[in-house]
Amino acid sequence: MTLPRDALLLRLGAAKQQAPSAWRLVDIQLPTDTAPLQFALRKDRLRDVRRREGRYLLRTNLTDADPAALWGFYLQLVRGEEAFRTLKGDVALRPIDHQNEHRIEAHIFLPFLAYCLQVTIAQRLPSQAAGLTPPGGARPAEGDPTARGTRADHG
Repeated sequence: MTLPRDALLLRLGAAKQQAPSAWRLVDIQLPTDTAPLQFALRKDRLRDVRRREGRYLLRTNLTDADPAALWGFYLQLVRGEEAFRTLKGDVALRPIDHQNEHRIEAHIFLPFLAYCLQVTIAQRLPSQAAGLTPPGGARPAEGDPTARGTRADHG
């Protein structure tokens, strides 16, 4: 199957857009009037990618901390961010333009309170219901009327 040059370039562009990290590992010579398309795996780059696979570089200003403790702090941060994303999706919280300071504080406090509840459930769930996880175990049943909250428009 021979593709016209323009069709080949479009497919190469689509491949580059779909897999940019893999694209960096391949050396491609575009076809000319006398030479066909040529490609080769960049083994030096592949070796570098495999050597770094599964490793993280954490930057911090905590110079006296133990690396294991830093990793624990990072995991706490990741869990906290994930919890807020989950809570905002489950509770359907969206940014709202607040007019007074009390509403702003409430908008910040409620997700934090929900996060505290989720952490408590996550700690108690293994002993109470083995095998369940907070997102699956603490999520209200579909169609549960108590699972929905509404925002009242009070002055």
